[in-house]
Amino acid sequence: MKGRTRKLYLKTLREIEKRSFEKKTKQSLLEKQKKISELVDLLSKSRAFIVLDLESLETRIYKEFKRELEESKYVVKAIKNKIFIKALEKAGLRGGEELGKYLTKPVAVVFSGSDNVFVLADKIFSLYAYTKIKPGEKAPYDIVVPAGPTDIPPGPMMSVFGRLKIPVQPREGKIHVIRDTVVAKEGQEISVELASLLAKLDILPKIVKPRIIIGYEGGILFSEESLKLDLSKYRASFEEAMRNALNLASEVVIPDVNVLRVALMRAYNRAINLASEIGVISGENITYLLLKALSRASALAQRIGIIKPIEQVSQQEVKKEEVKEEPKEEKKEEISEETIAEGLSALFG
Repeated sequence: MKGRTRKLYLKTLREIEKRSFEKKTKQSLLEKQKKISELVDLLSKSRAFIVLDLESLETRIYKEFKRELEESKYVVKAIKNKIFIKALEKAGLRGGEELGKYLTKPVAVVFSGSDNVFVLADKIFSLYAYTKIKPGEKAPYDIVVPAGPTDIPPGPMMSVFGRLKIPVQPREGKIHVIRDTVVAKEGQEISVELASLLAKLDILPKIVKPRIIIGYEGGILFSEESLKLDLSKYRASFEEAMRNALNLASEVVIPDVNVLRVALMRAYNRAINLASEIGVISGENITYLLLKALSRASALAQRIGIIKPIEQVSQQEVKKEEVKEEPKEEKKEEISEETIAEGLSALFG
């Protein structure tokens, strides 16, 4: 190719590359603008959203989490940080500028149209998956290799099982584990050899949960810790507050159906107690008065010795019941009418 022809060829080639680059750039820009517009629309329709950390999350596990969240009617999107920041700016979201400071890692955003940020977080906290454990990590619980056949052929791997103290036998061309064996206690560090064997046996002992970077609702940012609620504690506090409020309201007799019911019952009980103390007898308090008199009479009788309390029964009387000899006939002591009269006089004056 001669000099002039070569120059024309190179010039044409550069023009083609330039046009191709401009076309790709323009297409990429249009795609970005489209994504930003979609996010702005999604932000306007969402009550709350939570940003998840994708940095150390396997693609397989992320897809599992995404499927579960989408089944609960949430929208999940893996978004580039720059595009998300642009969408926040364009949407004019209150607190969006502060939120952008947390977008330093690969993220996925979970959008909620109706649930508040705490309900959304509760759903995210409930997610978990299992994955392979790495050498140097600690066992989250006792790891067990179950009894049964494996897909590993006999050979050098027999010695690996032996070093890890897993009883095995070769059966039908495969290594067969004889019984369930604990290969790592909770908190024990996992060796390279054990991690490799667990992976080959397809045992996934490590529990993985999504990590929340930040939550957002109504211009307020929520850290992961602030989104963890002890519902039983809050329920107990709420119930106690309700009881205290009802007691106070019934004391000042606020004219409310629920308050008046408690106030009337309290007034009725106080009237019965007052009438009983000052000796007013009526059909409303006669049962209460009789029970109270009976209780006082019994206590007084025990004190003056007419009725012997159960705990004062002597050991001699107990032993007499245990003696197997025939009981001797004893003369029954008759209680005179005068003694009975004296006892009643002591009780009731």
